[in-house]
Amino acid sequence: MACISTVTTHLGLNCISLLNSACGTLIRKRRTDVDRYFVNVHSCKICFSIGYDFMTPLVSTMMLIGFMTGVILSFISLKMYGIIPTVVYLYCPSLLTVLYVLISILLNMVINVYEDGRVLYVKWLWVLARSGDKAYVGRKLRAIQIPRIYGGLMGFNLYQCTAQTKTVYYEAILSYTITALMSINLGN
Repeated sequence: MACISTVTTHLGLNCISLLNSACGTLIRKRRTDVDRYFVNVHSCKICFSIGYDFMTPLVSTMMLIGFMTGVILSFISLKMYGIIPTVVYLYCPSLLTVLYVLISILLNMVINVYEDGRVLYVKWLWVLARSGDKAYVGRKLRAIQIPRIYGGLMGFNLYQCTAQTKTVYYEAILSYTITALMSINLGN
C-alpha cells in the first residue's frame, strides 16, 4: 500500500516540477504553445484523478495506523521498562524510530504536492502579468485548481494534506501519548 502511494505521489511531484520548469511558454504570444502547455497541465490533473480513488482512503488509513502504532510504541517505550522482557522491549524504541522516519518521509511527499502546486500557481500569476495574451491565459488559469491530496474514507474528503496537517498530526500523537502515560498506572 505504501509503495503505491509513494509512486503515485512521486509521479505527481514530477509532473508539477516539469510544469514549473516549462512555465515560460505562457509568455509567448502564440496560442498553440500556450495550448500545448495546458495539455500538459491537464495530463497532470489526469494523473492525480487516476490516483484519487485509492490515494484518499490510503492516506487516511496510513495516517491512522501510524498514529495508533506511534502512541502504543511510545507508551511501551516510556512506561513499560521492566514489565516486559528486555528482548521485546528493545524492539519498541527501534520500531518507533523507523515508524517516525517513514511517517515523516511519506507525509512530506504528500504535503509537497500541495505546496509545490501552490508555488507553481503563484508563478503562473507572475507569468500572467507579463503575458502577451492576458485574457486567454487568464481564462485558462482560472479553470485550473491547485493539485492536492486529500485524506478521507468512503468517498468523503476529511482533510487536505497541507503543512498544517503535519503539525496537527504530530501534536495529536504527542497529546494522546501524554494522556496515555498519565492515565494508565502500571505500578503494583
